Amino acid sequence: MVSDGIDRLGFLIHDVQRLMRKRFEARASGLGLSSAQWRLLVRVAKEDGVAQARLAELLEIEPISVSRLVDRMEEGGWIERRSDAADRRVRMIFLTPKASDAYAVIKSIAGEVYEESLVNV
Repeated sequence: MVSDGIDRLGFLIHDVQRLMRKRFEARASGLGLSSAQWRLLVRVAKEDGVAQARLAELLEIEPISVSRLVDRMEEGGWIERRSDAADRRVRMIFLTPKASDAYAVIKSIAGEVYEESLVNV
């Protein structure tokens, strides 16, 4: 049946994603960020100066959770908050040089994991 094949494909995609994420996290663990922090860092790297509320939408997590992540990452020197020039209530998130350097490393690690996953395909 076609639906059985689709169901199996869904599980296969999920398993591949999980295994790739685990391999990435194992290699990136020495940089001292959780997977949630990595996701936030990557999003900010792609859209430096993103509003904190927008970041919650992009990450598909609650604004309070983003606020806590940002608090920890700001304390660690990974990101900085700035007020929006047009609306001082809006907090914009920017990478620090430390985070930019780490982003270059994680892009490399992600590329290696991706390449390894395609060997013999």
